[in-house]
Amino acid sequence: HLIDYVLIFPFWLGLILVVEVLPYFLTLEIVNAVVKFIPSISIPNWQTVRATLLIAIVALFAVYIGIRTYLDTYRVRLQAYQVELNNLPSTLENLSLSFFSDIQVDKFTQERKLSQFEKKLKASNSELMLFAGDLVT
Repeated sequence: HLIDYVLIFPFWLGLILVVEVLPYFLTLEIVNAVVKFIPSISIPNWQTVRATLLIAIVALFAVYIGIRTYLDTYRVRLQAYQVELNNLPSTLENLSLSFFSDIQVDKFTQERKLSQFEKKLKASNSELMLFAGDLVT
């Protein structure tokens, strides 16, 4: 597990961070080029403002990505929908079904996530269960 925590997780989190901040960095660099090459545009302390914005963007996205990664890794969500269909056979009226996918268990989340999933699925009292895939990553 050590290699996962030292190399693999930081690599993926870093890659996600770079992809998320890139549009904001590029926008700031375009603004920087405009400020630098058009003398009539003057923003007081621009380099300080720019550096502060870059640091704030990285900090905000690092926190967001950390929270989102944790929630997506360890949380199982259940969304209920009621679908009304016309001309349904009477045997299918009020049918309750569960459609599930993307559970994404792995060696770190298997027991905890499957336990949450099992509780939520049992609580749904579905008459029919459909599985669309992606149980294990």
